[in-house]
Amino acid sequence: MSFFEDWFTLAEEGLRSAAATPLAILLFGLFTLWASIMDVRTMKVKNSLNLAFLFGGFVLWILPGGSLTLGVLHFFGLITGFLLLFIPGMIANHAFGGDIKFVSVMGFWTGPYAISLILFTACLIQVLLFAGRRLFKKGTSMNANLPFAPAFTIGYYLLLLLTLT
Repeated sequence: MSFFEDWFTLAEEGLRSAAATPLAILLFGLFTLWASIMDVRTMKVKNSLNLAFLFGGFVLWILPGGSLTLGVLHFFGLITGFLLLFIPGMIANHAFGGDIKFVSVMGFWTGPYAISLILFTACLIQVLLFAGRRLFKKGTSMNANLPFAPAFTIGYYLLLLLTLT
């Protein structure tokens, strides 16, 4: 197998880890939907929501038979999710309204391989949303901000659907 095939296989395991049990699907779905709605309305994802989602993921990770089965990779996913947005944000001196923490927690649930693939997909979705906004809403600035949580949510579920087919 090539490097990319191995990477995609590991990413697929992470995508499925967050949806392995009905409880995980419920918690993950509620969190991502709630965070996306909050981000669209306020351009922020509250710290309390991110902390609750991290705690829920941690509980599922430590419970016997819990759905989060990547072991220590869940913690690497947390770190990877944080660094994937923190470093560019620091370089660009851009403040994120909870997006870094949202992606970090999503990384805990999905692992480092899946969160990097979700980030790539979310960036493509953001480009399409921005292009659509510029096309249909005249006078949109090149500096206009778009909420990022919905793109991550859509990206995750799109990738999950692709792995199930």
